[in-house]
Amino acid sequence: MSKTPAPRRHWNWAALVYLGMFLITLWMAYTGRLPSVLGYIPFYDKAGHLILYALAAYLGDRVFRGHRLRPWSVPTFALGFALFTLVEELAQGMSSHRTFDVGDLFFSGVGIVIGTGLAQWGTYPPRSRPPSDISQEFDP
Repeated sequence: MSKTPAPRRHWNWAALVYLGMFLITLWMAYTGRLPSVLGYIPFYDKAGHLILYALAAYLGDRVFRGHRLRPWSVPTFALGFALFTLVEELAQGMSSHRTFDVGDLFFSGVGIVIGTGLAQWGTYPPRSRPPSDISQEFDP
């Protein structure tokens, strides 16, 4: 019997399936096997980076349950995935089918921020302030 709660198990399975799809997409890109029909979609490369990395960041943050590195409060998965993204983008210079592109790196980063933000949106209660701070805002 698994000790992982059912809702969390669903995120784990979804992330595992998506990881497989993500790795297949990387393999296809590095071996020049991406479908040629993608070329008919305007800005498919940039949109692809944004969507693929946002979904990965969302699922990763759900699996890691919003864990943050202290004392900076940086989301653990987002930081690790951003480092992976940087290394992967730099490694494209060694591929005959891919090239380093700052635009790709930018849209991947934006995707990571969006995915992490959506995963954490509403997850944590808002910071509460002491009543004295709130009353001072309404003093004329």
